[in-house]
Amino acid sequence: MKGISQIIAVVLLLMISISLVSTASVWLRRIVGVAIFVIEKGISAQQSAGRKLIRVDNFDPRTNEIAIRNVGSMEISTNELAVYVNERLVSCNWSAPSFAPGEIVFCKVEEMESCETIKVSAPGNTDQIPC
Repeated sequence: MKGISQIIAVVLLLMISISLVSTASVWLRRIVGVAIFVIEKGISAQQSAGRKLIRVDNFDPRTNEIAIRNVGSMEISTNELAVYVNERLVSCNWSAPSFAPGEIVFCKVEEMESCETIKVSAPGNTDQIPC
């Protein structure tokens, strides 16, 4: 009887070890899968942002309109742009909700007391011009 109980104990220890290794393996695969998904999503977002580039073409002080050109390779929504006058964030009345590569969108700033610099920030870059 003593010999059989030792065999049973060894078999039980092997079964417990195998189940722990299996559980750890499944857990690690899920962790690695989630990590890869998050990394791919981040890389995709950075690549997308790198293709959304703008250039400030002109500022008309009579109408307070800023001309912004899309020089990237992806369409840009005006919600993705931030316009600063003298380092202060201002709100714009946009001529269009988005603009394709090569197109120009106009930002009309309603209240502007003085103007030294205009800076526009997009997902891929920032451009600045003097007033």
